[in-house]
Amino acid sequence: MVKHFSVESLSSETLTKFVRLAIGNDAANVSDWRCQSILGGGGAATGGLYRFEGRAHDRGQEICWSLVIKIIRRPTDSGKSAEWNDWRREGFAYSSGVLAGLPSNVAAPRCYGVFENGQNEFWLCLEDAATEKRPQKH
Repeated sequence: MVKHFSVESLSSETLTKFVRLAIGNDAANVSDWRCQSILGGGGAATGGLYRFEGRAHDRGQEICWSLVIKIIRRPTDSGKSAEWNDWRREGFAYSSGVLAGLPSNVAAPRCYGVFENGQNEFWLCLEDAATEKRPQKH
């Protein structure tokens, strides 16, 4: 489990873990990337929404990739955890696997992992559904 990191100081090692999950390749190494803040998705618990994209390499093959990291933070006025608006509900939904089995006419971005970052924050590593890019070897 990845602990205590921030988008601003995201290391190549941590990003490589996320990318390997996203592209399904445990041997790929990230060679370059860029990060862009995505506007929107601003609920009380949303601490940030970022699109990462770049290239990775494995045995001479270049793999283009993109993913989204959504930061979920405990609001200062979060109230009781049993409320319908629990700040952790999106992470619970992805961790349970229920979103992976939705009917064909309903979709949610694929989740590559839910990572704790202390007691009051976690990160969702998600499919970049806006571009509908799939990892492709060149």
